[in-house]
Amino acid sequence: MNKLIRLELKKFRFATYIRTAMYVTIGIFLFILLGIYGDTRDIAFHNISEVFSIIDTFVKVAFIITASVLLSRMVIDEFKSKSITVMFMYPIPRKKLMTAKLIIVVLYTFIAIILSNIVLISGFLLYNSYAHTVPGTATISMVTHQVATSVINSLAASCLSLIPLWFGMRKYSAAATITSSILIAAFLGSSTGGFTLWSIIAVPFAFAALGVVIGYLTIRKIDTIDLYK
Repeated sequence: MNKLIRLELKKFRFATYIRTAMYVTIGIFLFILLGIYGDTRDIAFHNISEVFSIIDTFVKVAFIITASVLLSRMVIDEFKSKSITVMFMYPIPRKKLMTAKLIIVVLYTFIAIILSNIVLISGFLLYNSYAHTVPGTATISMVTHQVATSVINSLAASCLSLIPLWFGMRKYSAAATITSSILIAAFLGSSTGGFTLWSIIAVPFAFAALGVVIGYLTIRKIDTIDLYK
């Protein structure tokens, strides 16, 4: 399995997606700064906890969508172009090949969300220690709690990122895959008075369980799936 995963990473030039994660992280950081300085009449963030929450939400939304792009490239497009049939001719079980692809997507999303959160939180705290644009001081317990929350949320996000696979595999549509991920990310990340559905731990983990089920069913049915829709 490890060798198969390495081959898939090389095949799809995975360094591109590592750079994408870097660009996304930089973009979120700039967006946070824009929020701080965008309107000098009001305080954009009342405390550091608000900034942490916004960072976490933006990161999850961004990488759930990025995961759908990865799914489209590694799975949907290969079925649509029929290039997957060439892979199926090799003496490699179809289920093993599909499992490797989904593992890559899940691990990428999980690691990217954690690292992006760590970089953004560290960058913001460093910046705020000099600029003092957001009132308050980050305590060790606050940072530790946020990192722990990020790890839990990244686990849920990485699993629920497989949900768009169900929409994409119906017609081998990359557009459906990406659009569904945007809708899911927007639904979970939309804020009302600072409250999001991510705040109810059962909700994202219910979606995560659904994502795991969809991934499992996709792998299970891969031997009988119609390659010529």
